[in-house]
Amino acid sequence: MKKLLCLLYLPLCLLLLSCGNSKQNRNSEVAEGKPVDLLYAKRFSIVHNTDYTTVTVYNPWQNNEVYDTYYLVKDEKVRVPENGHKIKIPLQSLMINSATHLGFMELLGELDKVKGVFSSAYIYNPTILKGVAEGKIKDLGDAFNLDIENLILLHPQAIMTSAYNADDENSKRMKQTGIAIIYNIEWQEKTLLGRAEWIKFMGAFFDKEQLADSIFHSVETRYNEIKAAAAKVQNKPGILSGQDYRGSWSMPTG
Repeated sequence: MKKLLCLLYLPLCLLLLSCGNSKQNRNSEVAEGKPVDLLYAKRFSIVHNTDYTTVTVYNPWQNNEVYDTYYLVKDEKVRVPENGHKIKIPLQSLMINSATHLGFMELLGELDKVKGVFSSAYIYNPTILKGVAEGKIKDLGDAFNLDIENLILLHPQAIMTSAYNADDENSKRMKQTGIAIIYNIEWQEKTLLGRAEWIKFMGAFFDKEQLADSIFHSVETRYNEIKAAAAKVQNKPGILSGQDYRGSWSMPTG
């Protein structure tokens, strides 16, 4: 009887040991990489490994579970884990669906990589508007009703989207094109500096992390200077900032 019980428990013990070792290996693999210091942003991480850089986006709607993972390589032959998307950097062409992402790209000097946008009527960047007017940049329509056929013809290296609703029909159709989708959810950060720090996220995809870090620290310094000066003001009038959209008033945090 004892021998029978031992035989029954042996596979279970081996399974538990296997799971424990697997978890340890994953932890040790992460520990081998060098993480980038993020001071305010909570929705992404960057880890430098030997042959590639791991960029992880976290889901703000699901207890910060992993939303998506990108393995950035300079050589297509580099092998990466299978639980994410391999993307060759620096990006050579990009389709943008949020005007806020254009600000980051302008600071990084990468606006020339934008080949398509959504809803150009809501864009105020003169370089992008000129590109749209000259036909060098395609306006692919409304973000919730995009022109899939022209997107396929344009075939950018990647699509950068705000992940407003990854399960709607437009998002599903974008995935079906086979074009890499990069989720940029800086708008879900709870502080202004947290949002600004997403320039490091953008910098990673253009192989400009040092420049992105330098730009962010300049923004941080200026922000804190203005914040300190504002704290000394005696007369503080009440203001309301934001935008009315379909009866709901959206306000920035910070």
